[in-house]
Amino acid sequence: MEGADTNILKKVLGVVSTVRINKSFVFCSFSKLLCMKKHSSSFLCILQNGENCHICLSGENSSHGRAYTVAQTIISAHNLNESQKDAVLSSVTMKKCKHNDDIKLLWGPPGTGKTKTVASLLLSLFKLKTKTLACAPTNNAVLEVAVRLHGLVKDSADTPECETYGFGDIVLFGNSSRMKIESYKGLETVFLDNRVDDLLRCFSPDIGWKYYLESTIKFLKEPEEAYVSYKNSVDVENVMSLEEFAKRRIKNADIAYGSYKKRVRKNRDPMTFEQFLVKKYAHIVDLYQAYKDDKKLSSGMTMEQFIKQRLSYFGEKLKKLMRTLYTHLPTSFIPLNVLKNMLRAMNLLKSLEVSILQNISKHTNSDNQDRDECLELLNILSQSISLPNDLRSKYAISQFCLNNACLVFCTASSSFKLYKKEMTPFRYVVIDEAAQLKECESTIPLQLPGLRRGILIGDERQLPAMVKSKVRGVVILIVTIVYFFVLYA
Repeated sequence: MEGADTNILKKVLGVVSTVRINKSFVFCSFSKLLCMKKHSSSFLCILQNGENCHICLSGENSSHGRAYTVAQTIISAHNLNESQKDAVLSSVTMKKCKHNDDIKLLWGPPGTGKTKTVASLLLSLFKLKTKTLACAPTNNAVLEVAVRLHGLVKDSADTPECETYGFGDIVLFGNSSRMKIESYKGLETVFLDNRVDDLLRCFSPDIGWKYYLESTIKFLKEPEEAYVSYKNSVDVENVMSLEEFAKRRIKNADIAYGSYKKRVRKNRDPMTFEQFLVKKYAHIVDLYQAYKDDKKLSSGMTMEQFIKQRLSYFGEKLKKLMRTLYTHLPTSFIPLNVLKNMLRAMNLLKSLEVSILQNISKHTNSDNQDRDECLELLNILSQSISLPNDLRSKYAISQFCLNNACLVFCTASSSFKLYKKEMTPFRYVVIDEAAQLKECESTIPLQLPGLRRGILIGDERQLPAMVKSKVRGVVILIVTIVYFFVLYA
C-alpha cells in the first residue's frame, strides 16, 4: 500500500515472536502478576520487557502529567480495578514515556473486563485529542467496543443540553447492511454513511444551513418588506407537482427515469417517477417540500400571523440544521463558544415568536433588544463556521470526516481505506481481539503512515483465527511468507 510505514509492524512481529517462542517468558510474567491478584479479576499488562514501568504508572514522569491526570479521572469514574488501572495508565502514558515503548500487549483471560478497559483507554485518548484507530477482526467486536465507548462519551459530556455534541470527533465506518447499525442505539450518530447523508443535505445551497441562516437574517432585518413580497406572490392554487418541480430542477430527470425503467422492466415492476425521485434525488424532495410550505401559506394571514409563522418556520429549520452541525462536525469546526451562540440564538428566536402573540405592533424595547442580539449572533455564526468549499459530494464529505476525526472505528481489513495522502496521521492503533487476527490481516492497520504507538489486546487461549477453506489457507500462508520476506529481506 502506498505510503505504508513498516516500523511499528516490525516491532509488533518481534514482540509476537518473543511471546510465542519463549513461552517461559510469558508464563513467568503471568505467574508474577497472578500472585498479586485473584485469577477472576486479573488483567495482564505485558510490556516488551515483561515489566510495568512503576515510575510511569505513578505519574512521577512530569512530561506526561496531563495524560496521567486525564486517565486517572476516567479510571476513578468507572471503578477500574488495579490491574485494569495499570493497563490504561501504562498505555496512555506511552505517548511521552521516557522508555519509549512503541508496542504494548494487554492480555487478560475471559471475564477480566477487557472491553471495559479498552473503552476506558479509548476515552482517555479521545479526551487527550490523540488521533487513534480502534479496530478488531470482526464487525461484532468493533461494534461492542464502539457501543461501550459511545456510552462513556455521552455520560461524560460537558454539555448535557446538547448530548450529541462532540460525536463529530468519532467515526465508525463499514458495511451498513452487515453491521445493522439500527440495532445499536446511539451509533447512528457516529456511523459514517448516516453522517455523510445528513451533512450533504446540511451543505446544500438550496435547503442547507447557509440558505436558512441568511434567509433568517434577511427576514429579521426587513420583516415588513417580506410580508409585502409574500402578499404579492402567494398563489395557493398554482402549486407544481413533484414531477414538474423535479424536471425544472434536474436536467434530463425524465431521461434518467426512462433508462432506469428499461433496466429493471424484465426483472420487476419499476418504481413510479415520484418513488424514483425519493430514492435517487432526496435533496430535490426536501427542496420541493420547502417550496410547498411557502406556497401553502394562507393568503389571508395578517402581518402578525405571517411574521409569527416565518419565525416558527425558520426556527425549526435552523434548530434541525444546527443539531446536524454540532452532532456531525468535529469540535475543531464547532468549538464550545460557537455551540453556545447557536443555543442562545435559538432561544432568542423562540422569544421573538412568543412576543408576536401579544402584539407585534406594540414592540417593547426588550423585544427590539432581543431582535438586535439575535441578528448579531446569527451574523457571528455565519462568519465563525468556516468549512472547505468542496464539500458537495458524498466522497468529499466522507474524506473530510475521516481526516478530521479524533477516533475512528472499523475492522482491521477495512482500515485500508485510511491510506490517503491527505489523511491526518494516526498516532495510536488499538487492536481488540488481536489474537484472532491473521498475521497478513494485521499488517493493514499496523502500516498506517505516521503511526507511533500500537496496543494489542486479547487472549491467545481463546478461539484463534480460523480458515475454513484449505485453498484459502494456502493463499494466506503464501501472503504471510511474502510479507515477512519483504520486511526482513
